[in-house]
Order: sequence, then C-alpha cells, then structure tokens
Amino acid sequence: FIDQEGQGPSSSLQITSGAEPLHFTTRYSIAPGKTIAEEIPFELPVEGSYYASATAKLMGGTLVRRTVDYWFTIEPNRKDLGLLRARAGESLALMARVSNPLAARLRTEAMEILSRLDGLEKSAATKWQTGKWDALTAEVRKMDGDVARHLHEVRSAALHNWKTENDFGISLTHSVIKLRKDGLFPLPLTEQVDLSMARNEYESFQLAILPFGKDLDQINIDVSDLSNKEGNTIEKKHIGVSRVDYNKIDWRAAYVTEYEGWHPDPLIPYRGGLKISGDEVCRPFWITVYAPPGTKPGEYSGTVSVTATGLKKMTATIRCRVWDFELPVASHLKTHSWDQLSYFRDFYNVSEYPVEWYERFCELLLKNRFNPGSAGVNYVNQEPDRSGQYDFSAVEKVLGFCIERGLTRFSIIQMKKGLYTDEEAAKVYRFVEAYARFLRRKGWLDKALIELWDEPTDLEWPYIKERAEKLKQIDPGLRLQLFAEGGPYDFWDTRMDQFGLNKLVDIWAPVNSVEAPQSQAEGKEVWAYFCTLARESAPNFYIDCPAIYQRSIAWYCWMYGLDGFEHWGTNYFWRNVREGQPMSEKWPNVPWDSRTYFNYNGEGQLVYPGPDGVPYSSIRLENFRDSMEDYEYLFRLRELLSKGDNGNPDARLDAYRQLLLPENYLLYKYPRNIKVTLEHTLRYPDEPERFLDARTKIAKAIEQLEKKAP
Repeated sequence: FIDQEGQGPSSSLQITSGAEPLHFTTRYSIAPGKTIAEEIPFELPVEGSYYASATAKLMGGTLVRRTVDYWFTIEPNRKDLGLLRARAGESLALMARVSNPLAARLRTEAMEILSRLDGLEKSAATKWQTGKWDALTAEVRKMDGDVARHLHEVRSAALHNWKTENDFGISLTHSVIKLRKDGLFPLPLTEQVDLSMARNEYESFQLAILPFGKDLDQINIDVSDLSNKEGNTIEKKHIGVSRVDYNKIDWRAAYVTEYEGWHPDPLIPYRGGLKISGDEVCRPFWITVYAPPGTKPGEYSGTVSVTATGLKKMTATIRCRVWDFELPVASHLKTHSWDQLSYFRDFYNVSEYPVEWYERFCELLLKNRFNPGSAGVNYVNQEPDRSGQYDFSAVEKVLGFCIERGLTRFSIIQMKKGLYTDEEAAKVYRFVEAYARFLRRKGWLDKALIELWDEPTDLEWPYIKERAEKLKQIDPGLRLQLFAEGGPYDFWDTRMDQFGLNKLVDIWAPVNSVEAPQSQAEGKEVWAYFCTLARESAPNFYIDCPAIYQRSIAWYCWMYGLDGFEHWGTNYFWRNVREGQPMSEKWPNVPWDSRTYFNYNGEGQLVYPGPDGVPYSSIRLENFRDSMEDYEYLFRLRELLSKGDNGNPDARLDAYRQLLLPENYLLYKYPRNIKVTLEHTLRYPDEPERFLDARTKIAKAIEQLEKKAP
C-alpha cells in the first residue's frame, strides 16, 4: 500500500522481506479524557529501507487505530562505500599496463581515494553507535562526487589512449535516459552519437560535460551542419541546443521513486555564457536535430564542439541516418490536454495573456505532437454581444494557427461537472449551436469535441444521456467525449448499454485501457486516459520516474489499438505562480516546486514558463514526442503490410508483422481487471535502448517495403 492522498491504492504491492519483521511494543497508561505526547524510541539493527506501520491497542487487545503504512530509509553508507571502492578498483585496473606521467598522476589519486575510503569504512561502526550516521552520509556523498570526477578523467584518458591530458571530458548518449548531475555518467564514455530519423522528424541526444576539477567559464557549444557524401546538408539552423536544468525533489512522493534529490527536466534554450564549477560531476545539454520535409535520405555526419575560456576544446562526432520516408504533420494517434490560462496570466502578472504568447505555447506542444485541447476554449466568449452574435475572431486565429501545425482534436466547451440551472443550460446550448455553425463553415467541426462530464459516477449517467441527446439535436456531427471514472466501462458490449449512451458518445476514455474493436468499427473512438487514477496500469509523466515511461506511452496506445490519448493538464503549476510577486521572485530565479498535484511531481505539467511568455520544453514532453513519432513508424509499417498482403507465405513479411506486436518484445499486455505497475507493463524497464532498436528495425522494414510499393 502506498499513501495516495485520498486517491486509493496504486497496486497490489508485494513486499519481500529478507528477515523476520521487527516488533517494538511500548505501553502507556492514559487517564480518561487526557492526552500524552511522547517520542517512542526504537533501535534498528542495520542500514537500509524499512516498511513500517504502527497500531494502537487497548490493554485488552482491542484495536484503536492503525496508521497509514510508509517507507523510510536509513542511508546504506556501508554499501555505498563498497561501491565507491569498486570504482576506485576500476580506475586502477584501467591504468594497470599504462606508464606515462598522466597515468602516474591518476594512479596516485586513486590510491589517495582508497585511503580515504578506508578511513570512512573504519568510522562507520562508531558513527552508527553514536548517532552520527547522517554526518557519515554527508561525507559519503562528497566522496561519491570526488570518485566520479576521478573516474570520468580516467575513462576519458583511456578513451584517448592516454595520449592527451584534457581539462574536462565529454560524452554523448541518447535521450531515453535521465542523467544525474551529482552522479557518475552511467554508460561508457563515447565521443560519437548515432541518430536516425525520417523526414519531418525530430531526434534528440545528450551531450554531457564532465568537469575534472577545473572551472569551466563562458562555455560555448557549437554544432556544425550535417552533410553527406552527395553534398546534401541538414543545416545547423535545424539543430537546437538546450541546457538541462534540474528540480530538487527532497520530499516523499505519493508513489515509488528511485531516489530523492536533483531530477533533470526543464530544457532551457542555450545561448552560451554558462559557468560550470570544477566541483560538479555531470552537466548535460539536450541537442535536437530536425530533418525537414524534402531532406534527401542517406548517412549524414557533423560535429559538436565545446569550448571554455582558457581550456582545450573538446569535439565529438554526430552521425545521422535519414530514412527514405516522411512523417505526416498531423499525428494518427489523437491527443488532447487542457491548459490553465489563468496560471500563465498570473505568473507573468498580466491582466490578459496575449494571443501571440498563447500561440507560442501551442506551437511548442504541437511540435511535440501534443494537441492543446484548450485552443478552442481560451479565446472565445461564451456570452453573445448586444445583438446576440458571438465573436469567434480570436479563436479563429488560434485554431487556424494550430491546425496548420497538426492540431487534430480540440474542445469547444468543457461542460459542467454537475447540473445546470435552466438559465445556465439555455446559455450553454445557444453558445454550442453558434460555435458548431462557425466550425462547420470553416470545415473544422470534425476536429472539435465536447467533454460531457468530467469523471462521472454511476448516479450521473442519466443526466449525461439527457445532455448528449440535446447536443446531438443541435448538430449530429458534434463529437461527444466522456472521461469516465465510474459507470459502465463495458461500453463496447451492447448488452451492458443500460444507459443508452453507446449511440450518443463518440469518444470513450476510460481510466483502465480497453480494447473495443466493435465500437471502433461503428465509428467510435477509444482513448487512453492517463492521470493519477490510472497510474497502476499505465505510463505516467512524473518528473522523478525514468524517461522510458514517457517513451512508452504511444507504444502502449498502439498495443491496445487505441485512437487517442488524453492527459488532463500541461501547465498545472499553481504552486509556482506566485501571483503579484515580481518576476525576480519567480522561477527560474527561485527553485521550481515540482508538487504540481498533491505530491505527484510534474503531474499535469509538461512545460515551464520562460521569460516574456516563451514556454520551455521538458525532457518528459520531448520523450513523449519521440513516442508519438514511433507510433507513426508503426502506422506506416501496418499500411504497407496491408497493401502487400497477398496471403502467400513470406518469412520476411512475417518478421515485419511481428514488429507490429510490441507486447511480444517491449511491453506486457494484461487484462484490464488485473492491476499491474508500470514496471510490470514494461518488459525491460532498465533497457530503454530496446525502444531505439525496435524503431530502427521498423524503419528498415518500411524502407524495404516502400521500394516495392507501386
């Protein structure tokens, strides 16, 4: 059981205990009507994680109260010291057969590290007994940074065959990993990255700067054009560089996380001038390459260089393969999310949030293949003017801007969660009728939806039916959506249609994902609805969870044959608004509070408010984009296979068809009534590279089939 802040249990959690449970009993005598406040002492035998609960009973054994169970950790300092000793051993092993001044200096450092580790290990018993374990924890953490910097330098020297003594190191890696700024670079160092992308696709990678003890001032990162042997180029103007920023999360989240501390997420466009202290361990930069439509297929290459004042330049190689197919502007997997315009307005201390600023926000979402569902709501007045006419000029501008960039679903109204008065209902339906006429005239009605009721319970279904019938009378072409929390989830089974909604609701988004091919055959859409309520069986957007969670979202939707994906928020950051305070007292000048929804870090928030209304992206949003692009690969492969399927046996085509079944090689697919955690949904939660490998195989299959297509 995990504390869910009133949201209910997240999963059927099984705890494996390596020893007999510990029991501590304390007895008190309390006079009737009196209270006591006492600290209850108890002594734990070893460091590590504990799962604790407490109960209060009367002397006769009657249960008075049981607390919410919780995890707590006594830092495993002895274990961590053992890991650091192993890293020092790796350092010495790398230098075992090397004899030059650089190796001699680094070997001396390694021996000094081992000596310091000896001292800390000897002090552990005393500090445990004297209650100074936290002081040892601080020393171990400092030692961790020292060892990481040393090992980075040793690995970098080995990478350069011990011929060059550099001032700092660099290493490149993919985007489906979150790099800790206070921890060892988790992969072998490399000064080359291999990318691949279709036309009209973005692909990101990370460049990690690894200080060796010297300060790096006025850092400049220069990325060249990427070119191929035929003279074609991807110009550097299509390559963006962002600084990875960090949020400190030092509280217990309402779900299981790997660690508390600094978590990477905000992506801040980099224009140079940064200083990195020599005491830091790892500072990553996020580099995104875009292959515009019309880019010639083939192998491209270029460089990325890092310079700092007075230090040697470091250069790495970018290799990029452009596939011979193109992704569409509008995604086949529909998406939708709400935004809170008031949070933007109050953050920037403006009375009205400019349309141009909002368009920049929409552009960022659409670039990352996420539909701004509120684009049809924010700049339209639901009240008519004195002549009874509605002004759709501002929303027309916003929607035109977004549709040009791939918008496929937007709301025209979110109906009240509760009953309308007669007067309220009359106003709402008049507005919907006018809006529907406007959208039909523009040819946009097929992209619009109406949310009937937010997360209804069983008692509310009759009112929802009445509401849906009135809307269909206004215009049968209106798409009606239901984000269902309770009620008849078996909507695809006509025998269960006791509320008569199957013929009225166009888009179903139940909490637990379901397969409903019959409903889809009748023209209905079935979506995934991810929020805190769905965290036990679906991926999530939490900041302090691995990037593979966001990379798997569209794959998850593909596995269940879903038409769309709904997430309830993109800028729900109310703790960070600080309404009325000067901008100097707001992020990024003050720390970001990641508790965007209770203690769910980043829930409902995928962008950050940059200066002058410029929104900043996040690692989570860009991994979601990559997932959506993966979906387009799967969609195109299925199209090609369906065109060429003549029924004849073909081993290669059979292998291609298997790529369309990620449940067989990437994910686990469970019946919806079995609660699982995401770690169970992912077959290989610690191997995000498998998603990249699968995508490459699909791309090669598409190219092969495209060559044979008529």
